[in-house]
Amino acid sequence: MSYFFFDMIKKYAKSSFVKNSTYMIVSTVGTQLIVVLTIPILTRLFNPDFFGYHATYRSVLVILSIILTLKLETAIVLPKSLLKKVEVLLASCINIGVVSIILILAYFSLKLLGFDLLETTFGLSNKLLLICVILGSISVALSNISQSFLVSQEDFRNISFSRFILPVSFFFISCIFYYTFNSPLSLILAHFFSYVLLNIFLKSRYKINFPKIKAHIYRSTLIRYKDITTFTTSNSLLNTVSNNAPSILLLGFYGATPLGFYAIGSKIISLPTQLVSASLGQIFYKKFVDIYNTDRNKLYPFIKKVYFSLLSIGIITFTILYFVIPYVIPVFLGTEWLDAVPIIKYLCFWQALVIVNNPISTLTILLKKQKTLFIYESFLLLARFLALWVPFTLDMSFNNAVLTYALVGLFFNIILMLYLLQIARKVGY
Repeated sequence: MSYFFFDMIKKYAKSSFVKNSTYMIVSTVGTQLIVVLTIPILTRLFNPDFFGYHATYRSVLVILSIILTLKLETAIVLPKSLLKKVEVLLASCINIGVVSIILILAYFSLKLLGFDLLETTFGLSNKLLLICVILGSISVALSNISQSFLVSQEDFRNISFSRFILPVSFFFISCIFYYTFNSPLSLILAHFFSYVLLNIFLKSRYKINFPKIKAHIYRSTLIRYKDITTFTTSNSLLNTVSNNAPSILLLGFYGATPLGFYAIGSKIISLPTQLVSASLGQIFYKKFVDIYNTDRNKLYPFIKKVYFSLLSIGIITFTILYFVIPYVIPVFLGTEWLDAVPIIKYLCFWQALVIVNNPISTLTILLKKQKTLFIYESFLLLARFLALWVPFTLDMSFNNAVLTYALVGLFFNIILMLYLLQIARKVGY
Protein backbone atom coordinates (compact mmCIF):
# COMPACT_ATOMS: atom_id res chain seq x y z
CA MET A 1 0.00 0.00 0.00
CA SER A 2 2.73 2.45 0.98
CA TYR A 3 4.70 1.58 -2.18
CA PHE A 4 1.64 2.34 -4.29
CA PHE A 5 1.26 5.86 -2.89
CA PHE A 6 5.00 6.51 -2.98
CA ASP A 7 5.23 5.44 -6.61
CA MET A 8 2.20 7.50 -7.62
CA ILE A 9 3.41 10.64 -5.86
CA LYS A 10 6.93 10.14 -7.27
CA LYS A 11 5.57 10.03 -10.82
CA TYR A 12 3.31 12.97 -10.12
CA ALA A 13 6.24 15.02 -8.84
CA LYS A 14 7.80 14.96 -12.30
CA SER A 15 4.85 16.83 -13.81
CA SER A 16 4.67 20.61 -14.26
CA PHE A 17 1.62 20.63 -11.99
CA VAL A 18 3.63 19.75 -8.91
CA LYS A 19 4.62 23.31 -7.97
CA ASN A 20 1.07 24.59 -7.67
CA SER A 21 -0.09 21.42 -5.93
CA THR A 22 2.77 21.70 -3.45
CA TYR A 23 1.63 25.20 -2.54
CA MET A 24 -1.89 23.91 -1.89
CA ILE A 25 -0.75 20.84 0.07
CA VAL A 26 1.62 22.82 2.27
CA SER A 27 -1.04 25.45 2.97
CA THR A 28 -3.57 22.73 3.82
CA VAL A 29 -1.21 21.07 6.28
CA GLY A 30 -0.26 24.45 7.73
CA THR A 31 -3.83 25.63 8.27
CA GLN A 32 -4.79 22.31 9.85
CA LEU A 33 -1.83 22.68 12.20
CA ILE A 34 -2.98 26.18 13.16
CA VAL A 35 -6.46 24.82 13.94
CA VAL A 36 -4.96 22.10 16.13
CA LEU A 37 -2.85 24.64 18.03
CA THR A 38 -5.56 27.27 18.50
CA ILE A 39 -8.65 25.19 19.32
CA PRO A 40 -7.40 24.19 22.83
CA ILE A 41 -6.98 27.88 23.67
CA LEU A 42 -10.33 29.00 22.27
CA THR A 43 -12.24 26.19 24.01
CA ARG A 44 -10.82 27.37 27.31
CA LEU A 45 -11.85 30.97 26.64
CA PHE A 46 -15.35 30.48 25.24
CA ASN A 47 -18.27 28.33 26.34
CA PRO A 48 -19.75 25.64 24.03
CA ASP A 49 -22.80 27.81 23.26
CA PHE A 50 -20.51 30.44 21.68
CA PHE A 51 -19.28 27.79 19.26
CA GLY A 52 -22.87 26.71 18.66
CA TYR A 53 -23.94 30.15 17.45
CA HIS A 54 -20.74 30.46 15.43
CA ALA A 55 -21.36 27.09 13.72
CA THR A 56 -24.84 28.18 12.67
CA TYR A 57 -23.55 31.55 11.46
CA ARG A 58 -20.78 29.92 9.45
CA SER A 59 -23.24 27.50 7.82
CA VAL A 60 -25.69 30.29 6.95
CA LEU A 61 -22.93 32.31 5.28
CA VAL A 62 -21.74 29.38 3.17
CA ILE A 63 -25.28 28.74 1.93
CA LEU A 64 -26.01 32.42 1.26
CA SER A 65 -22.72 32.91 -0.59
CA ILE A 66 -23.73 30.25 -3.12
CA ILE A 67 -27.09 31.97 -3.65
CA LEU A 68 -25.39 35.36 -4.05
CA THR A 69 -22.95 34.26 -6.75
CA LEU A 70 -24.96 31.39 -8.30
CA LYS A 71 -21.49 29.77 -8.61
CA LEU A 72 -20.82 32.11 -11.53
CA GLU A 73 -17.31 32.64 -10.19
CA THR A 74 -16.42 29.08 -11.25
CA ALA A 75 -16.71 30.27 -14.86
CA ILE A 76 -13.90 32.82 -14.45
CA VAL A 77 -11.30 30.18 -15.32
CA LEU A 78 -13.02 29.17 -18.58
CA PRO A 79 -12.40 32.10 -21.01
CA LYS A 80 -8.98 32.30 -22.66
CA SER A 81 -8.70 36.10 -22.80
CA LEU A 82 -8.17 38.25 -19.72
CA LEU A 83 -10.92 40.64 -20.83
CA LYS A 84 -13.50 37.84 -20.83
CA LYS A 85 -12.32 36.64 -17.43
CA VAL A 86 -12.76 40.18 -16.08
CA GLU A 87 -16.27 40.34 -17.57
CA VAL A 88 -17.25 37.16 -15.74
CA LEU A 89 -15.71 38.55 -12.54
CA LEU A 90 -17.68 41.78 -12.96
CA ALA A 91 -20.90 39.88 -13.68
CA SER A 92 -20.33 37.80 -10.53
CA CYS A 93 -19.97 40.96 -8.44
CA ILE A 94 -23.10 42.48 -10.01
CA ASN A 95 -24.96 39.27 -9.23
CA ILE A 96 -24.01 39.63 -5.56
CA GLY A 97 -25.52 43.11 -5.49
CA VAL A 98 -28.71 42.11 -7.29
CA VAL A 99 -29.38 38.98 -5.25
CA SER A 100 -28.44 40.74 -1.98
CA ILE A 101 -31.11 43.39 -2.57
CA ILE A 102 -33.69 40.71 -3.37
CA LEU A 103 -32.86 38.71 -0.22
CA ILE A 104 -32.89 41.79 2.02
CA LEU A 105 -36.29 42.86 0.66
CA ALA A 106 -37.58 39.31 1.14
CA TYR A 107 -36.33 39.25 4.74
CA PHE A 108 -38.00 42.52 5.74
CA SER A 109 -41.18 41.58 3.88
CA LEU A 110 -41.42 38.37 5.91
CA LYS A 111 -40.64 40.31 9.08
CA LEU A 112 -43.54 42.69 8.38
CA LEU A 113 -45.75 39.61 8.12
CA GLY A 114 -44.60 38.51 11.57
CA PHE A 115 -41.98 35.94 10.54
CA ASP A 116 -38.42 36.79 11.60
CA LEU A 117 -36.15 34.40 9.70
CA LEU A 118 -33.12 35.52 11.71
CA GLU A 119 -34.76 34.73 15.04
CA THR A 120 -36.06 31.42 13.71
CA THR A 121 -32.56 30.38 12.66
CA PHE A 122 -30.50 31.66 15.58
CA GLY A 123 -33.05 31.90 18.39
CA LEU A 124 -32.13 35.56 18.77
CA SER A 125 -32.42 38.68 16.65
CA ASN A 126 -30.63 42.00 16.82
CA LYS A 127 -29.27 44.57 14.41
CA LEU A 128 -25.63 43.58 14.91
CA LEU A 129 -26.34 39.95 14.01
CA LEU A 130 -28.34 41.01 10.96
CA ILE A 131 -25.49 43.23 9.75
CA CYS A 132 -23.00 40.38 10.27
CA VAL A 133 -25.17 37.99 8.26
CA ILE A 134 -25.68 40.43 5.37
CA LEU A 135 -22.14 41.77 5.11
CA GLY A 136 -20.61 38.44 6.11
CA SER A 137 -22.30 36.53 3.29
CA ILE A 138 -21.21 39.22 0.82
CA SER A 139 -17.63 38.96 2.13
CA VAL A 140 -17.58 35.18 1.70
CA ALA A 141 -18.99 35.52 -1.82
CA LEU A 142 -16.40 38.17 -2.77
CA SER A 143 -13.55 36.04 -1.43
CA ASN A 144 -14.74 33.12 -3.58
CA ILE A 145 -14.73 35.37 -6.65
CA SER A 146 -11.23 36.69 -5.94
CA GLN A 147 -9.85 33.21 -5.35
CA SER A 148 -11.37 31.98 -8.61
CA PHE A 149 -9.72 34.85 -10.48
CA LEU A 150 -6.36 34.03 -8.90
CA VAL A 151 -6.85 30.39 -9.93
CA SER A 152 -7.48 31.56 -13.51
CA GLN A 153 -4.12 33.35 -13.32
CA GLU A 154 -2.51 30.23 -11.79
CA ASP A 155 -1.44 32.32 -8.80
CA PHE A 156 -1.52 29.41 -6.38
CA ARG A 157 1.22 30.94 -4.29
CA ASN A 158 -1.03 33.78 -3.12
CA ILE A 159 -4.04 31.48 -2.85
CA SER A 160 -2.13 29.16 -0.54
CA PHE A 161 -0.89 32.11 1.53
CA SER A 162 -4.44 33.46 1.82
CA ARG A 163 -5.49 30.21 3.47
CA PHE A 164 -3.53 31.16 6.56
CA ILE A 165 -5.32 34.48 6.99
CA LEU A 166 -8.65 33.07 8.18
CA PRO A 167 -7.48 30.76 11.01
CA VAL A 168 -4.78 33.14 12.23
CA SER A 169 -6.92 36.30 12.18
CA PHE A 170 -9.93 34.43 13.61
CA PHE A 171 -7.85 33.29 16.57
CA PHE A 172 -6.36 36.70 17.42
CA ILE A 173 -9.59 38.63 16.86
CA SER A 174 -11.49 36.10 18.99
CA CYS A 175 -9.00 36.63 21.82
CA ILE A 176 -9.43 40.40 21.51
CA PHE A 177 -13.22 40.11 21.71
CA TYR A 178 -12.93 37.80 24.72
CA TYR A 179 -11.40 40.67 26.69
CA THR A 180 -13.39 43.53 25.12
CA PHE A 181 -16.77 42.21 23.94
CA ASN A 182 -17.45 38.83 25.51
CA SER A 183 -20.91 37.87 24.24
CA PRO A 184 -22.51 35.04 22.20
CA LEU A 185 -21.67 37.12 19.12
CA SER A 186 -17.93 37.27 19.85
CA LEU A 187 -16.93 34.39 17.57
CA ILE A 188 -19.39 35.58 14.93
CA LEU A 189 -17.76 39.02 14.87
CA ALA A 190 -14.31 37.43 14.76
CA HIS A 191 -15.41 35.36 11.77
CA PHE A 192 -16.78 38.45 10.02
CA PHE A 193 -13.64 40.56 10.47
CA SER A 194 -11.44 37.63 9.41
CA TYR A 195 -13.18 37.58 6.04
CA VAL A 196 -12.80 41.35 5.75
CA LEU A 197 -9.03 40.93 6.16
CA LEU A 198 -9.04 38.04 3.69
CA ASN A 199 -10.80 40.15 1.05
CA ILE A 200 -8.39 43.03 1.56
CA PHE A 201 -5.45 40.67 0.97
CA LEU A 202 -7.00 38.91 -2.04
CA LYS A 203 -7.92 42.18 -3.75
CA SER A 204 -4.38 43.47 -3.26
CA ARG A 205 -3.01 40.46 -5.15
CA TYR A 206 -4.42 41.49 -8.52
CA LYS A 207 -5.01 44.75 -10.35
CA ILE A 208 -7.39 44.85 -13.29
CA ASN A 209 -9.16 47.54 -15.24
CA PHE A 210 -12.86 46.89 -15.00
CA PRO A 211 -14.89 47.57 -18.14
CA LYS A 212 -17.82 49.93 -17.83
CA ILE A 213 -20.78 48.30 -16.14
CA LYS A 214 -23.20 47.49 -18.92
CA ALA A 215 -26.42 45.53 -18.61
CA HIS A 216 -25.71 43.48 -21.73
CA ILE A 217 -22.42 42.17 -20.27
CA TYR A 218 -24.25 40.88 -17.20
CA ARG A 219 -27.08 39.35 -19.27
CA SER A 220 -24.81 37.76 -21.86
CA THR A 221 -22.60 36.26 -19.14
CA LEU A 222 -25.60 34.71 -17.38
CA ILE A 223 -26.83 33.27 -20.69
CA ARG A 224 -23.41 31.98 -21.73
CA TYR A 225 -22.94 30.14 -18.43
CA LYS A 226 -26.55 29.20 -17.71
CA ASP A 227 -25.55 25.56 -17.13
CA ILE A 228 -23.35 26.70 -14.25
CA THR A 229 -25.96 29.02 -12.72
CA THR A 230 -28.56 26.24 -12.87
CA PHE A 231 -27.06 22.75 -12.58
CA THR A 232 -23.79 23.55 -10.82
CA THR A 233 -25.53 25.93 -8.43
CA SER A 234 -28.28 23.41 -7.69
CA ASN A 235 -25.81 20.60 -6.97
CA SER A 236 -23.54 22.82 -4.89
CA LEU A 237 -26.41 24.36 -2.93
CA LEU A 238 -27.98 20.98 -2.25
CA ASN A 239 -24.68 19.52 -1.09
CA THR A 240 -23.91 22.57 1.09
CA VAL A 241 -27.34 22.59 2.74
CA SER A 242 -27.03 18.85 3.33
CA ASN A 243 -23.58 19.12 4.94
CA ASN A 244 -24.59 22.10 7.08
CA ALA A 245 -27.99 20.76 8.17
CA PRO A 246 -26.82 19.87 11.72
CA SER A 247 -25.47 23.36 12.39
CA ILE A 248 -28.83 24.89 11.47
CA LEU A 249 -31.37 22.33 12.69
CA LEU A 250 -29.69 21.28 15.93
CA LEU A 251 -29.59 24.86 17.21
CA GLY A 252 -33.37 25.10 16.97
CA PHE A 253 -33.97 21.55 18.21
CA TYR A 254 -31.55 21.30 21.15
CA GLY A 255 -29.98 24.74 21.69
CA ALA A 256 -26.56 26.33 21.29
CA THR A 257 -24.60 24.40 23.92
CA PRO A 258 -25.08 20.85 22.51
CA LEU A 259 -24.46 22.25 19.04
CA GLY A 260 -21.19 23.71 20.31
CA PHE A 261 -20.06 20.22 21.36
CA TYR A 262 -21.00 18.92 17.91
CA ALA A 263 -19.31 21.81 16.09
CA ILE A 264 -15.95 21.34 17.80
CA GLY A 265 -16.24 17.54 17.73
CA SER A 266 -16.95 17.41 14.01
CA LYS A 267 -14.17 19.91 13.31
CA ILE A 268 -11.62 17.76 15.12
CA ILE A 269 -12.70 14.42 13.68
CA SER A 270 -12.79 15.79 10.11
CA LEU A 271 -9.16 17.00 10.19
CA PRO A 272 -7.71 13.73 8.78
CA THR A 273 -10.35 13.66 6.03
CA GLN A 274 -9.75 17.28 5.04
CA LEU A 275 -6.02 16.68 4.97
CA VAL A 276 -6.33 13.66 2.67
CA SER A 277 -8.95 15.30 0.43
CA ALA A 278 -6.98 18.50 -0.07
CA SER A 279 -3.63 16.74 -0.43
CA LEU A 280 -4.59 13.84 -2.68
CA GLY A 281 -7.83 14.99 -4.34
CA GLN A 282 -6.09 17.00 -7.06
CA ILE A 283 -3.49 14.29 -7.59
CA PHE A 284 -6.14 11.61 -8.07
CA TYR A 285 -8.31 13.73 -10.36
CA LYS A 286 -5.33 14.53 -12.58
CA LYS A 287 -4.47 10.81 -12.68
CA PHE A 288 -8.09 9.85 -13.49
CA VAL A 289 -8.11 12.25 -16.45
CA ASP A 290 -4.75 10.99 -17.74
CA ILE A 291 -5.79 7.33 -17.60
CA TYR A 292 -9.21 8.09 -19.12
CA ASN A 293 -7.59 9.88 -22.07
CA THR A 294 -4.90 7.23 -22.68
CA ASP A 295 -6.14 3.77 -21.68
CA ARG A 296 -9.64 3.61 -20.18
CA ASN A 297 -9.34 -0.08 -19.39
CA LYS A 298 -6.85 0.80 -16.67
CA LEU A 299 -9.19 3.23 -14.89
CA TYR A 300 -11.15 0.69 -12.86
CA PRO A 301 -8.09 -1.27 -11.62
CA PHE A 302 -6.45 1.99 -10.58
CA ILE A 303 -9.55 3.29 -8.76
CA LYS A 304 -10.06 -0.08 -7.08
CA LYS A 305 -6.49 -0.01 -5.82
CA VAL A 306 -6.91 3.58 -4.58
CA TYR A 307 -10.19 2.71 -2.88
CA PHE A 308 -8.86 -0.17 -0.84
CA SER A 309 -5.71 1.75 0.05
CA LEU A 310 -7.71 4.73 1.33
CA LEU A 311 -10.21 2.44 3.04
CA SER A 312 -7.36 0.79 4.94
CA ILE A 313 -6.07 4.21 5.98
CA GLY A 314 -9.56 5.30 7.04
CA ILE A 315 -10.32 2.21 9.10
CA ILE A 316 -6.96 2.25 10.87
CA THR A 317 -7.01 6.01 11.52
CA PHE A 318 -10.55 6.26 12.88
CA THR A 319 -10.39 3.00 14.83
CA ILE A 320 -7.40 4.40 16.71
CA LEU A 321 -9.19 7.72 17.22
CA TYR A 322 -12.32 5.95 18.47
CA PHE A 323 -10.43 4.43 21.37
CA VAL A 324 -8.06 7.32 22.25
CA ILE A 325 -10.60 10.18 22.04
CA PRO A 326 -11.91 9.73 25.63
CA TYR A 327 -8.39 10.23 26.95
CA VAL A 328 -7.32 12.99 24.57
CA ILE A 329 -10.32 15.37 24.73
CA PRO A 330 -10.07 16.33 28.45
CA VAL A 331 -6.41 17.22 27.93
CA PHE A 332 -6.77 18.77 24.50
CA LEU A 333 -9.97 20.81 24.92
CA GLY A 334 -10.45 20.88 28.69
CA THR A 335 -12.72 18.97 31.05
CA GLU A 336 -15.66 21.23 30.14
CA TRP A 337 -15.77 19.49 26.76
CA LEU A 338 -16.22 15.90 27.94
CA ASP A 339 -19.73 15.87 26.46
CA ALA A 340 -18.12 16.07 23.02
CA VAL A 341 -16.52 12.63 23.45
CA PRO A 342 -19.51 10.44 22.45
CA ILE A 343 -20.27 12.78 19.54
CA ILE A 344 -16.74 12.42 18.16
CA LYS A 345 -16.86 8.64 18.61
CA TYR A 346 -20.13 8.40 16.67
CA LEU A 347 -18.72 10.47 13.81
CA CYS A 348 -15.78 8.08 13.49
CA PHE A 349 -18.07 5.51 11.82
CA TRP A 350 -18.98 7.97 9.09
CA GLN A 351 -15.60 9.64 8.55
CA ALA A 352 -13.89 6.30 7.91
CA LEU A 353 -15.76 6.21 4.58
CA VAL A 354 -15.75 9.96 3.88
CA ILE A 355 -11.96 9.83 3.77
CA VAL A 356 -12.37 7.32 0.92
CA ASN A 357 -15.16 8.94 -1.09
CA ASN A 358 -14.10 12.59 -1.04
CA PRO A 359 -11.01 12.23 -3.27
CA ILE A 360 -12.73 9.71 -5.58
CA SER A 361 -16.02 11.57 -6.04
CA THR A 362 -14.38 13.79 -8.67
CA LEU A 363 -14.92 10.79 -10.94
CA THR A 364 -18.54 11.96 -11.39
CA ILE A 365 -17.24 15.12 -13.10
CA LEU A 366 -15.00 13.17 -15.47
CA LEU A 367 -17.77 10.70 -16.39
CA LYS A 368 -20.50 13.39 -16.47
CA LYS A 369 -22.67 11.83 -13.79
CA GLN A 370 -23.73 15.12 -12.14
CA LYS A 371 -27.43 14.38 -12.66
CA THR A 372 -27.16 11.09 -10.77
CA LEU A 373 -25.14 12.84 -8.08
CA PHE A 374 -27.89 15.46 -7.77
CA ILE A 375 -30.47 12.70 -7.16
CA TYR A 376 -28.15 11.13 -4.60
CA GLU A 377 -27.66 14.45 -2.82
CA SER A 378 -31.44 15.04 -2.79
CA PHE A 379 -32.13 11.76 -1.01
CA LEU A 380 -29.17 12.34 1.32
CA LEU A 381 -30.54 15.75 2.32
CA LEU A 382 -33.97 14.27 3.04
CA ALA A 383 -32.47 11.41 5.04
CA ARG A 384 -30.27 13.76 7.06
CA PHE A 385 -33.23 16.00 7.86
CA LEU A 386 -35.26 13.01 9.06
CA ALA A 387 -32.25 11.72 11.04
CA LEU A 388 -32.22 14.96 13.03
CA TRP A 389 -35.95 15.73 13.12
CA VAL A 390 -37.31 12.29 14.10
CA PRO A 391 -35.16 11.93 17.27
CA PHE A 392 -36.20 15.46 18.28
CA THR A 393 -39.92 14.72 17.84
CA LEU A 394 -39.50 11.48 19.82
CA ASP A 395 -37.80 13.36 22.68
CA MET A 396 -34.58 11.46 22.16
CA SER A 397 -31.30 12.86 23.45
CA PHE A 398 -28.95 15.05 21.45
CA ASN A 399 -26.37 12.24 21.32
CA ASN A 400 -28.92 9.85 19.84
CA ALA A 401 -29.74 12.42 17.16
CA VAL A 402 -26.04 12.69 16.27
CA LEU A 403 -25.72 8.89 16.23
CA THR A 404 -28.68 8.61 13.84
CA TYR A 405 -27.18 11.33 11.66
CA ALA A 406 -23.80 9.53 11.58
CA LEU A 407 -25.40 6.19 10.66
CA VAL A 408 -27.28 7.86 7.79
CA GLY A 409 -23.96 9.29 6.60
CA LEU A 410 -22.35 5.86 6.85
CA PHE A 411 -25.18 4.21 4.88
CA PHE A 412 -25.15 6.78 2.08
CA ASN A 413 -21.35 6.74 1.82
CA ILE A 414 -21.47 2.97 1.32
CA ILE A 415 -23.97 3.52 -1.50
CA LEU A 416 -21.74 6.20 -3.04
CA MET A 417 -18.69 3.97 -2.77
CA LEU A 418 -20.44 1.09 -4.56
CA TYR A 419 -21.80 3.45 -7.23
CA LEU A 420 -18.40 4.99 -7.98
CA LEU A 421 -16.85 1.54 -8.29
CA GLN A 422 -19.69 0.50 -10.60
CA ILE A 423 -19.36 3.43 -13.03
CA ALA A 424 -15.58 3.02 -13.02
CA ARG A 425 -16.00 -0.67 -13.91
CA LYS A 426 -18.16 0.19 -16.94
CA VAL A 427 -15.50 2.48 -18.43
CA GLY A 428 -13.73 0.80 -21.32
CA TYR A 429 -16.36 -1.86 -21.89
